[in-house]
Amino acid sequence: MAVAPDPDDIYERAAAEGRRRLGMTPVRQMTTGSIAGVTIVFGIVALGVTEALVEPTLGSGVATIVGALAFAIGIVFLTSGGPSSSPRTSSIRWLRRSRTGTPGRGGG
Repeated sequence: MAVAPDPDDIYERAAAEGRRRLGMTPVRQMTTGSIAGVTIVFGIVALGVTEALVEPTLGSGVATIVGALAFAIGIVFLTSGGPSSSPRTSSIRWLRRSRTGTPGRGGG
C-alpha cells in the first residue's frame, strides 16, 4: 500500500524544482512557456467544441460541465501523452520530432 509523502519532503521537492526552473536559460524558458501555451489552447478548444456539441441536446448548464470535464481530461491526456504513457513523454517526443523530423522513442 502506498504511503502519503511527508509534507516537508513535498516542500523540499517543490523548492528544488523552483530553483531548477529559475536557473533555466531564456531559450528553455521560452520553449517551456510555448509548450504550456499550446497545451492550454488545446484545452480551451476541447472545452469549446464539447460545449457546442452538447448544448443543443442537453442544455447550457450540462454543456458547461461536460466542457469543463473535456478541458481537464484533454489537458491530462495531452501532458501525459495519453492514458498509457508516462508523464512528460509527449512533450519530449514532440521536441525530438521537431528537431530531427523523426518520431522519438515511445512510438510517438
